[in-house]
Amino acid sequence: MLIDYVFPYVNSSDIIWQRTYNKFCEDNKIKENQFGNEKARFRDFGDLVRFTFRSIAKNMPWINNIFFIVQSESQVPEWLDKSKVKIIYHDQFIPARYLPTYNSTTIEMFLWNIPELNEHFIYGNDDLFALNPCNESDFYSKTGLPKAHLKIKSKIFNMTAFRQTIVNGQDLILKDFPDKAPDKDTFYRTGHLMSPFLKSTVKKVWNKHRIEIGNNITNFRSDKNVNQYIYTFYQVFSGQYIDEVFNGKYMDTQMLSIDEICDILLTSNYKVICINDSGLNNEKECIQIYNTLNKIFSKKCKYEYEQAENTIDIRFDVNNTLSKFGFIKNTIDISEIRSNNYTIKYVPEHKYPWLINISNINYAECFSDIDTITKDLSNIQNRLKPILDVIDNLEKTGILNSANNLDLTYDDFTISKSNDIFINIDNKKYLLDDIHLANNTITEIIDILSKVKI
Repeated sequence: MLIDYVFPYVNSSDIIWQRTYNKFCEDNKIKENQFGNEKARFRDFGDLVRFTFRSIAKNMPWINNIFFIVQSESQVPEWLDKSKVKIIYHDQFIPARYLPTYNSTTIEMFLWNIPELNEHFIYGNDDLFALNPCNESDFYSKTGLPKAHLKIKSKIFNMTAFRQTIVNGQDLILKDFPDKAPDKDTFYRTGHLMSPFLKSTVKKVWNKHRIEIGNNITNFRSDKNVNQYIYTFYQVFSGQYIDEVFNGKYMDTQMLSIDEICDILLTSNYKVICINDSGLNNEKECIQIYNTLNKIFSKKCKYEYEQAENTIDIRFDVNNTLSKFGFIKNTIDISEIRSNNYTIKYVPEHKYPWLINISNINYAECFSDIDTITKDLSNIQNRLKPILDVIDNLEKTGILNSANNLDLTYDDFTISKSNDIFINIDNKKYLLDDIHLANNTITEIIDILSKVKI
């Protein structure tokens, strides 16, 4: 029996994702932090997804293929070895009329349509970690039936919007099994852990209820959605399951302190744990969870590029230094370590939303030497300032009419075209395209720009 693992992922620090997301929110008047659009829903605090892969490699080595679901190529971590993972983009299995989606329940409605997915697969999220060794028998019987256990919850107390999506799904599946209905003031639910499914059952649920499901799909989460629990409900109500309680633990950052969460991570015998980010209070808490998981899963796994060094915690160690120089506003949301070439990507404290790449700064050699890092960053800042001043002068003199979408690359001081940005010279429009401005005075730059052709 081959068993696959499927989970979706979002990296909200991805500039390309941010542009698509911000435009969609603006066009559709979606307010920040309304239900379904909370920042924590899209946050991967400290690149924890790396530990999801490491935990599966270490404690679930029998997994056949990992299907890693992302919106687009820019969402794939640079350390991830694509030859070892099935990368699945939204448009490969979700119909175009439901895209773009920022709603995991939409993804869950089309799991049956993922190319090459096996009949037996486990569905998880990027906040789940296989903390201790797991066996196939924890999820499936010898005959291939998925294991599950339903609990009874009250509708009267703490009926959140998320719980409403569970009730919606329960009520939908109960149309097929009306004799399985619980008391009217209660509802069924299962734990928020890894869920074993049969692909044939998932597809059957869609085929039977595609109209109701399709009519309630939304771009952001809504209390009218249904979620992945519909598949567990169908498997249980139809008798295609084995009743067994899984040894797992759900942890919410608003219910437990960070110290309590880290203590459970280090000392418990739970096979799978969930760390649900319902709103961490500060970056220090993110770092604490990150460092704890890094102690548990310190070794690089088969899903990571072999040449990538284990330098991921650099992003935290240099954060204060980066902030001092005004290079970043928030490490968790913006900065990114590319471990294969030790590159820091950051957005400077400047009026232009430029993405500036500082390349080939090898912090592996000076990991604990903050003075060396500070000196490097100071040199970078000194070299960047004249370039930023040049651009300011170009705007003040009316030569450059828009700099909002320019990319400034530090390596060779090249201003490159983005989205057909034009310059004005003598009341004529010229296309800005690969103009090298290194070591040029403002007079020389004007001369260079005057020779640019449409």
